[in-house]
Formats: sequence, structure tokens, C-alpha cells
Amino acid sequence: MDIKIKAIKKMPNTEIISFISWSASLNKNGVTAVSCGEVGLPLTYPDNPSFIPFNQVKEQDVIQWLKSSLGEEELKSIELMLNKEIETKTNNHLPWQTTTGE
Repeated sequence: MDIKIKAIKKMPNTEIISFISWSASLNKNGVTAVSCGEVGLPLTYPDNPSFIPFNQVKEQDVIQWLKSSLGEEELKSIELMLNKEIETKTNNHLPWQTTTGE
């Protein structure tokens, strides 16, 4: 499963990231399924040793925060849903459609 960060929001007039918009995709044999969502983050203030200033945040940092916020069970659930969507697209296509998820 591939996770991409679509947007992040910070608290007004601060460097504190408070919100993540994301997408997760899975591709099998040319068939793709995508899920999108948003999650609020617990606030981390600048006096916290783990705080990263906004202009120093990397995508990998945000992906890790997202994974922590969602939790292992939710991540497994998202991946299961993507797999089921691919299975449906693959097994239930109409004769005039290709099996590439269109």
C-alpha cells in the first residue's frame, strides 16, 4: 500500500501541524484502488523535544505521524478494503470494459 500526503494544515499563526489529508493506493496487475481521508493530529508544541518546525518537516515525518494516528488496525482495514475493491474490479468487469480498473 502506497501512502501519499495530499495536504497538511497548521494552527493559525504557529508552526504546529494539526491536520493531514492523505490517500492510500494499491495496484495489482494494473488494477488500482484508492482511499482518501483526513486525520487530526495531537498537538505537539515547540517546547516538546520531538517538535519539528514546519519548514523542516519531511513527507516521511508526516506519513509516520499519520500511521501512528490511524493505528495498525485501521491501516490493515484500509489495505483490506483496497484489496477487496481490486478483487471486485477484476472479477466483475463488464465485457466492454478493460480490467485496468476503468
